Amino acid sequence: MRITFVIQGMGLGGAQRVASILLNSWVERGHEVSLLTFDDGSQTPAFHVSAKVQWRRLHLSKKSSNPFAALLRNLSRVSLLSRAIRESKPDIVVSFIHRTNILTLLACRRLNVPVVVSERIAPGVRSIGAAWEWLRQKCYPKAAAVVVQNYTAQKYFETICGSCLVIPNPVPMPPDRLGTSIRSAPPTIIAMGRLERQKRIDILLSAFALTRADHPEWCLRILGDGSLRHDLEKMAVSLDIAPAVSFAGALKDPWPALQEATIFAHTSELEGFPNAVCEAMAAGLPVIATHSPGAIGEIVTPGETGMLVELNNAHAFAAALSQLMSDREECRRMGSNAKNYVQRFSEPDVLEQWEDLLLRLTKKA
Repeated sequence: MRITFVIQGMGLGGAQRVASILLNSWVERGHEVSLLTFDDGSQTPAFHVSAKVQWRRLHLSKKSSNPFAALLRNLSRVSLLSRAIRESKPDIVVSFIHRTNILTLLACRRLNVPVVVSERIAPGVRSIGAAWEWLRQKCYPKAAAVVVQNYTAQKYFETICGSCLVIPNPVPMPPDRLGTSIRSAPPTIIAMGRLERQKRIDILLSAFALTRADHPEWCLRILGDGSLRHDLEKMAVSLDIAPAVSFAGALKDPWPALQEATIFAHTSELEGFPNAVCEAMAAGLPVIATHSPGAIGEIVTPGETGMLVELNNAHAFAAALSQLMSDREECRRMGSNAKNYVQRFSEPDVLEQWEDLLLRLTKKA
């Protein structure tokens, strides 16, 4: 099968991580895979892409200065993308993320090839703009399949395209080399993600500060990097918690850090599919998470695999933290449940769902 995959770029992000897993799996299964990205190659890929993938960068990511220029640029993008897809001679095309999905569907309208589009963020929360939303309403019904990550998104997109398919993100499982879990002393709360506004690490810092009087022995470790790192480090100092907080940066291998932690904290405002949460659960950690739009409410079961807390409420988050910090046996019970739950998202199972979908659609075509 000849698969052409379209995405804006392969920088740091959950969609890009999943894209790399799919691309590498497909070429290992013997498929011929072309990757089309809009960047110019100056950006270092955040994830490994097999040399067997035929990667073509289209130099289409330049920003426009005004709406008219944006219209002309997107018309040009559609034309150039259509040519690149045609030259890749695909049996099927797969696209990730809303605007890229729309451009890909427009580019393929005369190519007589099935197109699978995948939405990667929680719908109806962040506007994509009136013009793009209108185009999405018109274009998505033309897709051979629309793939979403959770059942909340499925209900939303079924109003646009009639039917869509839920395929969760593949969740890597801890490597066997780690062996039996060894939680750290001192006990540690861990968080993982980009240090950007959406992740609301400021809420976590405030909540952790509120627990210090009752739980002075606990530490907070934050994995990830981003534009807010300096501001968050200053905030930790101002809250007088800096000695107990460490900013570890982005780690290529987070498993040892997750294995040593006791509780995973997730304060994001918006998450289509919480990859970091699932990886923490795979490592046997209970999760305290804000109940944000997306799949989090389908993954974290209060009282069983963790706790769900009101959005942007540091006091409520602190209360949840304190409850688990006071009960290590409950941490272990929830962590064990969490580890069992996420086995359904294992890479082999999810990759098989994608494989079945593509084979079924190419047989129809």
